[in-house]
Amino acid sequence: MAKQALQVAERTRLKTSGSRKLRARKVLPGTAYGPDFGPLNIEVGREEFMIMIQKVSTTTSIDLKIAKSDGSSMVKRAYLKQVQRHKVTDFPIHFDFFVPSEGHVMRIEVPIEYQNTPKGVDQGGRVDTFHESVEVEALPKDIPEMVSVDIANLDLGDFLKVKDLHLPPGVKPLLDPEEILLAVTMPKEEVEEEPAGEEEVTQPEVIREKKEEK
Repeated sequence: MAKQALQVAERTRLKTSGSRKLRARKVLPGTAYGPDFGPLNIEVGREEFMIMIQKVSTTTSIDLKIAKSDGSSMVKRAYLKQVQRHKVTDFPIHFDFFVPSEGHVMRIEVPIEYQNTPKGVDQGGRVDTFHESVEVEALPKDIPEMVSVDIANLDLGDFLKVKDLHLPPGVKPLLDPEEILLAVTMPKEEVEEEPAGEEEVTQPEVIREKKEEK
């Protein structure tokens, strides 16, 4: 994916009323922060933000071009951490960017892309997915946007484990190497219970004492 960039400006109106005025003129408030940065209150045009979030995920490195209130500017590598949305319209109303420290590792969830259909599915099996992502530890420059793995050769009864992932150099998975990410299993046959038939109702035998003959 092409490198992403977003032009933002330092935000000076910090009260709730200020945020409402921003949204009224189609500008979104947000925050950029990190271990060695900020927090810095920022703002961005809503249209530009909407276009950007359709192209990125939480693992996409974004060049945040910040225009400071004093007239200076800076560029920071950042990751989209959170987007707060309106409960009714679902439009973004606030966002957070995480600015990592370049010389320190960070922990992040990286999506797993499972490619192709296992051959075990053609034999009647099914795919049970236990993890859609894997938490990793890496320097910001080494973080992949996603991890792709070809599962076409998985047969019935086969598993894909964390240790089977081919991660880029410098990227360390934090899950146990033996943790199962995906399995190809045979569906259990559902045993249909026979409907309980109506039990035959038997009339109790009435025993009468025989009268003595006079």
